[in-house]
Amino acid sequence: MTAHPDNADAHAAYGGVLVARGRIDAAVAEFERALALRPDADDVRLDLARALDRLGRAVDARVQFERLAQGRDTPPEIRKAARDGLR
Repeated sequence: MTAHPDNADAHAAYGGVLVARGRIDAAVAEFERALALRPDADDVRLDLARALDRLGRAVDARVQFERLAQGRDTPPEIRKAARDGLR
């Protein structure tokens, strides 16, 4: 991501590519970079929570899922997905 180090969308998109390639650890790092640049990116936070869950980092995933499930401004579809992740 050296070409666009300050572009949250680029980090999030690259994280998605890494997930698809099975490189979940690296994807988590990209999602975290994206959120550092744009903390209100609920879609990226959901991707992060799912990636953490896949890594077996249940406590970390739960923190992200809960934040989304309880967020006042969280879009309904993301809130539902977050609640599903808490089950």
